[in-house]
Amino acid sequence: MGLGAHIGIWEIAWLTDLGVEVIQAQLVNKPTIPYPSSRFRQFDVIESFRTQLEGKKLYIHAPFTVALKSESFSNTQLKAIERHMEFLKAVGGSGFVMHVARYLEDTEDKAIEQYRKNLEQIKYMNVPLILENSAGSKSSKHLSITGLMQLVSDCPFWVGWCLDVAHAYADGFDVNEINLQVVLSHKKLMLVHLNTPDSNVKLGGHLDRHNSSFSSESIITVDVAKRIMATAPELDFILERRDLNVIKSDLESLRA
Repeated sequence: MGLGAHIGIWEIAWLTDLGVEVIQAQLVNKPTIPYPSSRFRQFDVIESFRTQLEGKKLYIHAPFTVALKSESFSNTQLKAIERHMEFLKAVGGSGFVMHVARYLEDTEDKAIEQYRKNLEQIKYMNVPLILENSAGSKSSKHLSITGLMQLVSDCPFWVGWCLDVAHAYADGFDVNEINLQVVLSHKKLMLVHLNTPDSNVKLGGHLDRHNSSFSSESIITVDVAKRIMATAPELDFILERRDLNVIKSDLESLRA
C-alpha cells in the first residue's frame, strides 16, 4: 500500500520531504492548454526531480480538457494522451488517470459500448490507463460506478479504474463501509482518491468539492479512512486537497 497526494509539480520536493510513497501530479496548470507545451517545460521539471522521485510511484492526472466521452477523441486529445503516456513509460510511472465525462446515448449500456470503441483509439504503451469516476451533473448523463466497473471489466488488462470517494458520494453512492468494501474488491480497481466531501456537499448533489480535512465530523472520518486503506492494502491512496497544510495534516492523521 502506498499513501500520497496530488500536488503541483513545483511542490514535488515539499511532498517528498513528508515521506510519501506515492505522488500524483498534473502537468498543465492552465485548463485551456490540452497538453504540456514546450514553453512550460513541465516534463523537464519532473525530470529535474528524478532523485526525489526515486523509489516512489508516480501517477499523472490528465488535464481536464482530456476526458473519456462518448464522442470520439480529437487528434489533439489523442496527442495529449500519447505524450503523457510516453513520458510515464520513460520515467517508469504507475498510471495515467483520466476522468470519464458525459455521454449522449439513450442508455448507459449503449454509452459503455461507445466508450469502449473510443478507448480502442488509444495505443498501449506499457502504462496503465486509469479511468476515474465522476461526481456527475444535474444537466447531463454520466456513467455510474456500476457502469464504470462494467466498462473496464470488458477492456484490455491495462485499462482499470480509480475510485474517488468524494465523487462517488456526490453522485449518490452511499459511501458507507459495506458499500465501499464491495467496490474496493473489484479486480480492476487500480487507485483510490481518498477524499472526504466538503460539508456543503449533499448525497447525490453532484457537487465536486473535497478540500476538507478528515475529522470526527467529516463525511469520511479519519477512522473510516484508515479502515478503507486496511480493506485494500494492495492499492495506492491519493489525497487531493488544495491546501498544502491540509495535505500534511491528513497524512499525519492517517499514519497515527
